[in-house]
Amino acid sequence: MEQVTNHIETARLNSSAFIRVNIIDGLRAEVKGAYDFTSRQTRTFTPSSVIKNWTDGEGYHSSANRIDIRSSKYLLQAVLNYDKKLGKHNIAAMAGYSMESSSGATTNLSAQQFPDNSLEVFNQSDEAIKVALATLSTPNRLLSYFGRAQYEYDNRYLLTASIRRDGSSRFGKNNRWGMFPAVSAAYRISNEKFWPEKFVVNQMKIRGSWGMNGNNSISTNAAIGLMGSSNYSIGGSLTNGFAPSSIDNKELGWEKTHSWNVGLDLGFFDNRITLAADYYDKTTKDLLYQVSVPGTMGFTQAWGNIGSIKNKGFEIELTTQNLTGRFKWTTSLNIAYNKNKVLSLGEDNSTVFIGWDKSNTQVLMVGQPLRAYYMYDAVGVYQYKEDLRKYPTMSNSIQGDVRYRDVNDDGKINDQDRTLVGKPDPDYTFGMTNTFKYKDFDLSVLLTGQTGGMIYSLLGRGMDRPGMGASINVLSRWKNMWVSEEQPGDGKTPGINNSNTGSLYDTRWLYSTDFIKIKNVTLGYRIPIKNKKIINYARVYISGENLLMWDKYEGGYSPEVNNDGKNSDYDYGSYPQARTITLGVNVTF
Repeated sequence: MEQVTNHIETARLNSSAFIRVNIIDGLRAEVKGAYDFTSRQTRTFTPSSVIKNWTDGEGYHSSANRIDIRSSKYLLQAVLNYDKKLGKHNIAAMAGYSMESSSGATTNLSAQQFPDNSLEVFNQSDEAIKVALATLSTPNRLLSYFGRAQYEYDNRYLLTASIRRDGSSRFGKNNRWGMFPAVSAAYRISNEKFWPEKFVVNQMKIRGSWGMNGNNSISTNAAIGLMGSSNYSIGGSLTNGFAPSSIDNKELGWEKTHSWNVGLDLGFFDNRITLAADYYDKTTKDLLYQVSVPGTMGFTQAWGNIGSIKNKGFEIELTTQNLTGRFKWTTSLNIAYNKNKVLSLGEDNSTVFIGWDKSNTQVLMVGQPLRAYYMYDAVGVYQYKEDLRKYPTMSNSIQGDVRYRDVNDDGKINDQDRTLVGKPDPDYTFGMTNTFKYKDFDLSVLLTGQTGGMIYSLLGRGMDRPGMGASINVLSRWKNMWVSEEQPGDGKTPGINNSNTGSLYDTRWLYSTDFIKIKNVTLGYRIPIKNKKIINYARVYISGENLLMWDKYEGGYSPEVNNDGKNSDYDYGSYPQARTITLGVNVTF
């Protein structure tokens, strides 16, 4: 493969500048500008000498490809800040304006049948041009006005209010602007005069907030009616032309999340133990989603604001200083719980079917978790002839086939028996960090985990379902497969050649994403510095990332992976987080 050329060249310019002016006491202004330009060229050349048909002649099967991608982004922001202290009163205010824009262009050229195996350049007269494509990306622009006011009295009462108005070019021209206010308040009860000085609870603060924020994470041309290449007939001959490829939606607008939160901060025994607890409730309205549209419109899907979902839960963080002498040991534990539910889906609350490659393995359904799994529930195998009479069957079921649950109890298995079987998001996530220090040594260990979620393994289904014709090198589970009435297997594994259910999506490849993981371990040593005229601080360390995981996932590399993550949830061979070992040094001069 030394004869194959695969060259990638990237050039990037990232620049920024700012001007900051103190106008009067407490009032300052800042103007900032930034520009980012990237140019990337990919050049490949495959000579015919490495192709199996190399005997057809030098250069005949040679191919070359050249892709040039350019993108540019700029940001301009102006901010005015004011801070003032009047006795026990602290006042702060901020107002600002920003605009940002990004655009890009791509060219793609591809050719075959070269004069020889050494010349990579090509033109239309000497080579066969296979691809000649030039595109311009739809510009992405965001214009924002924002402001914030803060008030604090005697380090006891705190109040903050903010508002921003954003306009995005990603939305329809009638609905590009959104207004997003927020307000929060806090009360440090422990700073009151009546609070005992040597009380076990030395710190207490109550917090609360309410606010709105917006989401514009869609393609830059989602609201625009696009044209695509299409052929049409004139006089019985096909002629190149254009036809609409998407629907223009002038009313497509911001997805908005309304949220409120209450929290409590506590400190015990002079903050040897600290606790932060929060409860939140978030309602997201005008969901941005691609939904199915009637075929009479000439399209299958279109972007729309279709409904609302609710997320609610709590977060708890506990930190303890277990040992504070020469040997120090600190533990930090955090636990989070979240539950989501679809509240509405458009005017008639019709279920939206989603999933990999239009497989309809997940749904947006009112009253159910977001992107709930929806498929056949595999409950066994037809091991004996009697099972075909005893249990509901499909019209073509035979011995050795997978047996599904008869959800509607009508005595037969069909599409009406697909059902809700799980959800992708975990109920609980947690993390725990233990930090140890002794003299100049330090050690930290981070554990993470989650429970309650599921992932669908398309990789496992793609290579391990019945009817694939596999005869050797199969997974060990097939040791327990159905072979005959004399060898009925474990009642869970069908016959390897029973292909009747091979095209169906069922729970055999739906796995729990529960895991516990050693996320990071870092051991460091601070080098004593006697003369600090040149080097003030030096530390060497060794760190390990993603060291070990305990899970029961057999459908791929890791239960943390997800090929999509927004529109559907599946694993089709996603690469796991790499285990890395790092040696490093920190030096301060």
